Amino acid sequence: MRMCRIRLVSAAGGACAVLMLCACDASSLVSAHGSITGVVENPSSSQLLSPPGFGDSPLWSVPFVSRPHVVDDGFVGVLDTAPSSDSATVQVVSDTGSSRFEVDVPKNRTQFAVTTAHDRELLITEDVDPSDSGHAASLTARDTRTGEVVWGPVGSAGCLTGTGLLIDAGCSSESAPPEAAISAADGHTTYLSGAVSESGGYAVVRDGDTAEIVTVDTGNTAWSTETVAPPPAALAGSARFVQSAGSSVVVAWTVPTRLNRSKRSIASRTPGSVGSVVLGPRWR
Repeated sequence: MRMCRIRLVSAAGGACAVLMLCACDASSLVSAHGSITGVVENPSSSQLLSPPGFGDSPLWSVPFVSRPHVVDDGFVGVLDTAPSSDSATVQVVSDTGSSRFEVDVPKNRTQFAVTTAHDRELLITEDVDPSDSGHAASLTARDTRTGEVVWGPVGSAGCLTGTGLLIDAGCSSESAPPEAAISAADGHTTYLSGAVSESGGYAVVRDGDTAEIVTVDTGNTAWSTETVAPPPAALAGSARFVQSAGSSVVVAWTVPTRLNRSKRSIASRTPGSVGSVVLGPRWR
């Protein structure tokens, strides 16, 4: 496992900065074509400097063994445990470094997810299904501030894949493709072959250049690349799925040029740029 430690350093005026220190010896530089072009030696934690204006001594630190996730006024991650232990601990800490609550999970069930349902931020953790239902795992949702169980344990046909609330088939391996999505509201499963991401209760299901955005709670299609209206000057029916990015989806259209040629626009629509549109889940 990779050891990551959060350090909070202070500056004059009460400002704070969070440093993420991860124990790796070297990083590879990879070109756009996938070839390794060089190796950079990573500095040790003693060589890392605080941002200008911040003190060198941390206010607090937490020894997480994987990259932590930011939650409301805090962080959540997996703590280091003894090699002889069969369990691991998922811990939520506040922005002052104090523990809010901990969840003990099996060492092969340390994946977790953070989501929101009914205006409450939830931590979803995995466990071995205690029932005789034959489920591969069970999932439980807790309030990230109080640790209160909101729902669960709920039996699941697979384990979290790390792309939102998507699960694989039977917890077979980390490389297994997602087969379904979990509802943040109550933990029920919606089977979605071809899902590539989930965020905010919407799953993106891809089939080649087309994609459907599915409401996980109901399983209904909110919109798709085949039904979405094109932007001005774009050819109808030329929409292409590019990628999902958090709670947005990038779609490209073919735009004719003055020379009667066409080009495929793949840039996102942001201030100062033109091109394809970044669409939110409810966009029509």
